[in-house]
Amino acid sequence: MFPHPIHDQTKVDPETGALLMKKGEPWINTITPAVTYIMCCNTDITSLSSETSIKAVIMYVTDYITKQGLKTHVIFEAIKAIFSKNTELITGSLPSKEKGHCIITKIVNLVSSKMELGSPMIYLYLLWNSDHYTNHIFQPFYWQSYVTEARHVWHPDEENPFSDKVALAKKNGKIVSLSPVSDYIYRSSKLEHMSLYEWIQRCQCKKIPKKKVSKERENIEHDDLSADPDVSIISNASDNILENESFKTTGAPNISSLPKNMCAFTEEHLLAASHASYVNFKNVENVVPNFIGATLPRCD
Repeated sequence: MFPHPIHDQTKVDPETGALLMKKGEPWINTITPAVTYIMCCNTDITSLSSETSIKAVIMYVTDYITKQGLKTHVIFEAIKAIFSKNTELITGSLPSKEKGHCIITKIVNLVSSKMELGSPMIYLYLLWNSDHYTNHIFQPFYWQSYVTEARHVWHPDEENPFSDKVALAKKNGKIVSLSPVSDYIYRSSKLEHMSLYEWIQRCQCKKIPKKKVSKERENIEHDDLSADPDVSIISNASDNILENESFKTTGAPNISSLPKNMCAFTEEHLLAASHASYVNFKNVENVVPNFIGATLPRCD
């Protein structure tokens, strides 16, 4: 309960024998700097000074980890119980929509108590919402491919420990590989000042819209490349799906014809003639790169 009692130093209570940890702030839980540093997060600390407390914690953690979902017959039994106890509500004069809301609420409350799940989580899935509450946008970022490309400059003979995910496409009898790493390497000179982190936040590879192209096709992304009669996708080793959209592998676009927020790739980029970098110049503080792949190495 708050506020917690304050203790100037760690000591043993002479009356109860309890260990009283040092605490200087009554409105926050106990924090141990060493554990907080190791766990890289704020963690509540409790002294387990008795055998009974240790057993209780072990039992709680074990039960929580091994908790299984409800059996089907238990769920149906809970639903039947709600309908049996609310016959007056069902046959009442309330609008059917309001009846449905009340019944669903009662079912969720009963099932959540049996499953030991929070009602917000159950409602979240019933309403087909995303599995987190946040105002941030998480941009997937496969960091290992970028590290491999950077290390190759200093260690060209080093064996690649990671498998670089690329999509292979066939154009006029030639096989080309498409990788988001190339989008960053061959970015416009106007974007050279941009760090990789900011690039992930702001930039996307999109098809250059044509004047006669319909509005539905103006925002076709790099992930939605398609094949003309000369182009066919022969392998897709990435997480992206390649659709049917023609593209060229040589040449450079007319920079003057690019939309306001698009910057052309350099001529070395395989899709320089048909695609460009779309840059979001708005505030991107809520866009967070999501580092996907192996565990990020510590600086030490």
